[in-house]
Amino acid sequence: MGKIERKAKIGKSESTQKKLSEAIERQLQEAEEKKRIAREMVVDKNQIRFDFPDNVIPAGKMVIKLDEVRFRHEGAHEDLFGPINFILTGPRALGIEGQEWVW
Repeated sequence: MGKIERKAKIGKSESTQKKLSEAIERQLQEAEEKKRIAREMVVDKNQIRFDFPDNVIPAGKMVIKLDEVRFRHEGAHEDLFGPINFILTGPRALGIEGQEWVW
């Protein structure tokens, strides 16, 4: 193989590599746009309501403490929310309701 043929093959290889890189970049941009659109479509149907009724918990008694609490769905790479730091002390109480539960 002569010098001219080698240079032609190198040039063709570089051109192919550039096209491949551009195609991968386009696919990445399209995936990011789809991700952005999907996030915008997420609707939070569950509202969290805090209710602080009167109770008999002594003043200053720690009722609940959340320290750097995060939530992530199994297999996800990012936290859904968090970190949450929260301390609730008496005489307050906390009621949390979900769609099918009360705590």
